[in-house]
Amino acid sequence: MKLEITPQTRVGAILDAYPELEAVLLAYSPHFEKLRNPILRRTVAKVATLEAAAVTAGVDVAALVRHLRAQIGPADAGAAPAPAGSTARQGASADSPPSWIAGRRVVERIDADAMLNRNEHPLGLVQRLAAALDAESMIEIASSFRPEPLIQMLAAGGHRVACWRGADGLWTTAIARGDDAT
Repeated sequence: MKLEITPQTRVGAILDAYPELEAVLLAYSPHFEKLRNPILRRTVAKVATLEAAAVTAGVDVAALVRHLRAQIGPADAGAAPAPAGSTARQGASADSPPSWIAGRRVVERIDADAMLNRNEHPLGLVQRLAAALDAESMIEIASSFRPEPLIQMLAAGGHRVACWRGADGLWTTAIARGDDAT
């Protein structure tokens, strides 16, 4: 199974899974020329996320993720399975929201790509909002990528999480309390 490319994916993991993307990164920004250095490749690339590399290179992380995904084929190629206990959904084509979100009030809509472009990470905001959810409310996150680490963290914390891709190609992630979500 191939690796899903997200802003949190480590550059070294991407290059291990998709060696052909080295040339793509080198062509994308002169900053990525550093990947040719074997020492940096064995050290920094193993710990640096794509998000951190994009910030350092001064490029838009969402655009870089989309570009790399386009190079490897279908948008869902190599997507990780949904975490245990999650209602997150896979799907290669447009999908619909799950029935459990019907009637819930959206208390916050978050544009993850916009936050990342401002060098802000949505994780802290989502955690604060998720902790304050009541039984009738939910949070929606829009992103150009499936936020797998966030989905896993929230599901492990007992929240109900669903993620689907719309006809526009963007992902929507819905988060609700897990103890009383039906």
